[in-house]
Amino acid sequence: MNKIISKLLATILIALFALSNITAQQQARTMFIMQDGKIVYQTLVSEIENLVIYTPEAPQPAILRLTLGTTPNAPYTPLLTDNTTTVGSMVYLGIQAAESNTWLSRLAHTLTSSNTSVATISEVGAITTLTAGTTTIQAVCNTSRATGKVELTVTPVGGVTATRMASTMYVDRAPNFIGTFSNTALIDGTLQLTGTNTMGTYTSQEFSTINFSQIVGSWSVSHIDIPGSTVEVEFRVRTTAGAWSRWFTSSQWAFAPGTNPARVACNLTDKGNNIRGHHTGDGIARMENNRIGWLNTYNQFQYRVTLRRANATNPSPRGKAISITLLSSSLTGDTFDPPPAAREWTITETLRQNTVPGIGGSICSPTTVTIMMQHRGITYFGGCHFPHEWVANKAVRAPNSLGANDGLFGNWVFATSVMGSWRDTDFIAYARYIYSANELAHIIYTTGPVGMSIRGDASAGGALVCMAGITRYTGSGHLIVIRGFEMQGGQVSAFLVNDPNNPASGATIGQIYRVTPANMMRVNTSRMIYVLE
Repeated sequence: MNKIISKLLATILIALFALSNITAQQQARTMFIMQDGKIVYQTLVSEIENLVIYTPEAPQPAILRLTLGTTPNAPYTPLLTDNTTTVGSMVYLGIQAAESNTWLSRLAHTLTSSNTSVATISEVGAITTLTAGTTTIQAVCNTSRATGKVELTVTPVGGVTATRMASTMYVDRAPNFIGTFSNTALIDGTLQLTGTNTMGTYTSQEFSTINFSQIVGSWSVSHIDIPGSTVEVEFRVRTTAGAWSRWFTSSQWAFAPGTNPARVACNLTDKGNNIRGHHTGDGIARMENNRIGWLNTYNQFQYRVTLRRANATNPSPRGKAISITLLSSSLTGDTFDPPPAAREWTITETLRQNTVPGIGGSICSPTTVTIMMQHRGITYFGGCHFPHEWVANKAVRAPNSLGANDGLFGNWVFATSVMGSWRDTDFIAYARYIYSANELAHIIYTTGPVGMSIRGDASAGGALVCMAGITRYTGSGHLIVIRGFEMQGGQVSAFLVNDPNNPASGATIGQIYRVTPANMMRVNTSRMIYVLE
């Protein structure tokens, strides 16, 4: 036994001697682990521009350098001036084995950006620069637990502050607003009316984008559950030939008086002011169900927010974010890698839309929204017996006047805005176009369950492959909740669905089943999902 102990101590001393050239900070963060009678060591080193990886087999650390470059494939061309680039440029993270000068195109790592409003980074290292500022790009090597960081500074284009969307989704959060304020200001991180003003606007900068055919905008604005308080969001688009459209509006939107935090009795008569947007086109674009475009190819947009309140004593509406998604044919191939692992979110409430009298057959969208909010801990829904009935009456669309609703419960923007407008939460919610099963899985992995718009034959032999004994949905339009996904061989193999629809007699919950990625994307003909951050 004494010989074994002596041998073990000698091994530790040798290991410590081998690490003597590592800085004190690195030594302090080095872990020694006993495995099968051997001393192995791993590191939690964090260095600028380097990933330092220690392995049991290597007598010396294997150093991987992080480099920001201007080309997507090795060898990377480093940025010329201290990792500085301009808004709208696409740059890439390169990982190089220092000893061999070999560029690595694949590595088991997780990539993140510390300030996603400045730049985002995909799983394959493609960096989208969105606005001026500085962000830290970090790589965490999953196999050795090493980390590396590199800073990226994004500067305005030609000295003019602008933002370019190189992807199809952008969330413009209030703290990053850099447009024009009129009777409004950023207060406590949200857009609010100033002083005694009862109306004010914020007009964004002009956003440059990839080419698109349609744009859908969502809003997350709270404190519009007070009589007389509304938000109105307008968009205009610019063709590739340089012509701007008129401003298109979804009209004044309110989240129905008494919503929250007032704990009133169940009230299904107070409906949100969800007014159908202008459909009239101008030859450049037209608006239909909150989708703007249709007539040309576009590469710019701009939005304008108008806040209103009945009097100066009422609290101001509070704008948290405006979200924009693009329908584009410019994307080729899958720009997302599979997520690092499978994920299934726990959903304790599986509501069935058909339990609601009268409107049950039409409220798949509000039921989906309710399930997503319940997952995030919301329990109060107006004191109503059916929470999804109450939500349905907040999301129902009215005609183009302040009259009775027209019975449409499935408007994408109004549904997500109900979630984003919830009082006393930091919820950001939006409608989003997606382009691949990997992108869908990535969103679920990072944000939680999503709602998905589907269309087509989902009967036996159709796209939705259900578990045994489940009555399959068949219809021309439907909303479902996707709570997770499974993986096999490093690829997404199935999506896990909670379907609000269940026509079975006596059923109290919706259907639960698995769907293959190919079939999931086939019925997602609109490409639209609901996201709640």
